[in-house]
Amino acid sequence: DVTSDAKVVTGYVLVNTTDTTGTFDESDKTAVFTYKKVGKIIPVDENNTPIPGADTPTYENDPDDPTKVTPNEPTPTVPG
Repeated sequence: DVTSDAKVVTGYVLVNTTDTTGTFDESDKTAVFTYKKVGKIIPVDENNTPIPGADTPTYENDPDDPTKVTPNEPTPTVPG
């Protein structure tokens, strides 16, 4: 089982693994780790339109788990 070989990749989270378990023999095997780009916080107005000039911070990776981002990230404060 090579599932534990998954790495934390800054800006991406692990969403799927394929062929990470089984019996390995003389032939080549490929384990596939699929990552997805981490999302951003996008402040919007009451019409759901992005607010120009507002910070759009990206969620940070959980340094201990490639499948997660750090929970409870602060949301940006937008004046007005």
